[in-house]
Amino acid sequence: MRPTAPGSSETPATHSDRYPGMQARATADEAAPLAGRVAVVTGASRGIGRAIATRLAEEGAAVGLLARSRPDLASVRAEISVAGIATAEAADVADPAAARAALAAVQERLGPVDVLVNNAGRLVPRSFEALTLEEWDATMDVNLRAAVVCTQACLPGMVERGYGVVLNVASTSGITGGTSGADYAAAKGGLVALTRSLAREFGPQGVRVNALAPSKIATEMLGAGAEAAEEIAARIPLRRLGHPTDVAEAAAFLASDRAAFVTGEVLTVSGGY
Repeated sequence: MRPTAPGSSETPATHSDRYPGMQARATADEAAPLAGRVAVVTGASRGIGRAIATRLAEEGAAVGLLARSRPDLASVRAEISVAGIATAEAADVADPAAARAALAAVQERLGPVDVLVNNAGRLVPRSFEALTLEEWDATMDVNLRAAVVCTQACLPGMVERGYGVVLNVASTSGITGGTSGADYAAAKGGLVALTRSLAREFGPQGVRVNALAPSKIATEMLGAGAEAAEEIAARIPLRRLGHPTDVAEAAAFLASDRAAFVTGEVLTVSGGY
């Protein structure tokens, strides 16, 4: 609704008319801010991806789960399905054809994707001198190219509907660099640049694109034993490792209309590290 000109008989525009994000928040069910939305999470079988998928379902979204491990996917799906809606597709998103097919299958069951979380990741600590081009390509395929493929598959529908959220799970190493995986840091840095570029390109079409940059999260990928975990925690200002649910809470915020005026941002979840 447009503001009325002097003398017009039209109803004056309200504050929420001028700010549609506020209107969306006002009309959404506060207990389920993602109700009616379809979210897809890649790398959803473990760690951060599993936590994000579970949290989005708790916020009301129907969730499509993508990962390679069928048993782990079945476990996540069963957990979510107790009180929510979830479907799962076993696929290696590093394979473009497999990723596209999995996304198509999810959308056939749940409907068009409103929220895409590109979370699938690969980290193999090694020195740069020991890095082979084959290993470089494998890291890029999972951490960067898969996000490109999945985003390209979902963006047209988002643009057509004038609404969409893309959330890329990067890393602080993509901002500051890393000490034991230059390939991983480079891929995550590329993901940060992709996030900011797509936010500028597709913001006018109603699509928000943001990134999360976690660090020192207690997952299998961190691979730290109890003693090493204590040493790492001692270097973090909050004096603890992060938990996947810490990242999931940030993801839920960015995925919802609570972040309706947030795009092109990289939200660090690191305890100040």
